[in-house]
Amino acid sequence: MTWLEETVWPHWKRWLPVALLLLAALAYRLWILISLQGDPFIDQPILDSAAYDAWAVEIATKSFWGDRVFYQDPLYPYGLGLFYKIFGHHRFGAMVIQAIVATGGLWMLFEAARRLAGYGAAVVALTLAAFHQTSAFYDVVLL
Repeated sequence: MTWLEETVWPHWKRWLPVALLLLAALAYRLWILISLQGDPFIDQPILDSAAYDAWAVEIATKSFWGDRVFYQDPLYPYGLGLFYKIFGHHRFGAMVIQAIVATGGLWMLFEAARRLAGYGAAVVALTLAAFHQTSAFYDVVLL
């Protein structure tokens, strides 16, 4: 075995399942999002989704600082408002970005579990979290 095979190959074999799981998790979230298109809950946001969407539109179009006291955490509406300012009021695009960010969060979960409990436990945790239906659903809606 050459030096390159001794140093790169073991790491590649170790991280390939993680990369494939993350890609599958992203594909699963995008599949959920695409399959929900036309659903009234997605096309017409209600309750918190509607409040965040309206607040983000206000941030993007009217006033960045606002004129009221925050009654909800402002980070999400400001991130959504920044997206709307740059790309326009496209909720579907924002939900795709959310799916990508959520997949990054799964990678962080894997890293935390790997450091705490080892590689095998981290892969199990990543697999369970990647395909948990409720979490995957909430990763792609405006919440």
